[in-house]
Amino acid sequence: MSTTTRTSLAALCATALAGTLAAAPTQAVDSTDYVALGDSFSAGTGTFARTDSCYRSPYGYPVLVAGQQGLALDYQACSGADTSDVLADQLGTLSPGTAHVSMTIGGNDVGFADVLTECALPGWVSDCDGEIDDSLVTLRTQLPGRLDQVYGEIADRAPNAQVAIAGYPYLFNGQDCSFATFFSGREMSRLNAG
Repeated sequence: MSTTTRTSLAALCATALAGTLAAAPTQAVDSTDYVALGDSFSAGTGTFARTDSCYRSPYGYPVLVAGQQGLALDYQACSGADTSDVLADQLGTLSPGTAHVSMTIGGNDVGFADVLTECALPGWVSDCDGEIDDSLVTLRTQLPGRLDQVYGEIADRAPNAQVAIAGYPYLFNGQDCSFATFFSGREMSRLNAG
């Protein structure tokens, strides 16, 4: 993915979330208090412009949204975070005065990186289907409860906040564009569907 494409994707996410965050809640809260939680997609890892060990980027969508909306950003998102990391490390700054919260989370809980790494191998040495199947079991049986716990904690700690949860992008367009990976069309379809 080119730098222009990454920047465009971040800008697209920023525009979509800005519309969601622009409408302030009706409660009397500080409208400039915005906390960004989550994993690498919230941290902006793919922009290759990290500022710390969490790979937070000045081009991540939380920074772009905060700048566009004039919000003071508390950037808690961290590359590699899963739901237990959000619960243990990222919720401390939430309060009844928090006006806005955004988050992507769940990919690391279901083994996103391990699945992609396995599926990128040539088919004769890969168990891509097995990795996808295991990930889907976790996605369907364990992740819903974990997300309920995270959402419940956010609601308890920041009851007046407007919360925006971003989804994950489709990673494939039907063609493996790298000479170093070996995704089949069927594998790419399964990964996008997951």
